[in-house]
Amino acid sequence: MSSGRVSNVSFFRSMIRWLFSAMSATALDFFVLTTSTELLHIHYVASTALGALSGGVCAFLLGRNWAFFNRENGIFGQAGRYIMTNFGSICLNTLGVYLLTEVVSENHYLVSKVIIASMIGLCYNFPMQRYFVFIKKFEQDQ
Repeated sequence: MSSGRVSNVSFFRSMIRWLFSAMSATALDFFVLTTSTELLHIHYVASTALGALSGGVCAFLLGRNWAFFNRENGIFGQAGRYIMTNFGSICLNTLGVYLLTEVVSENHYLVSKVIIASMIGLCYNFPMQRYFVFIKKFEQDQ
């Protein structure tokens, strides 16, 4: 049987730190999204994926080193789990922005992005990072 803590950081503290990390990553995400779309004339759907990928790298580094403070586990295992999780997040964000912009309403893509990114961040990204990506390894009971 395993025992131990889920994280080196309490739930509340990790949530606050994750929110700050997410805001930083989101700022990068929006910068890449708007720059790619408005200046480089890349379609907003592709720009959404590029922005999410850029923000994801930022979020991984902040999550590992600060929000969840788990450098005990190997970076490659965490990176692998994060890539799987981030791929899901990118797909959900891209699909959500497309559906909200083109199908549900005629929102500007940035309005759709704010709504979708907020929902996915709180309901998918935080729980997956806390309980899957950066979970502390449990030591076996003796």
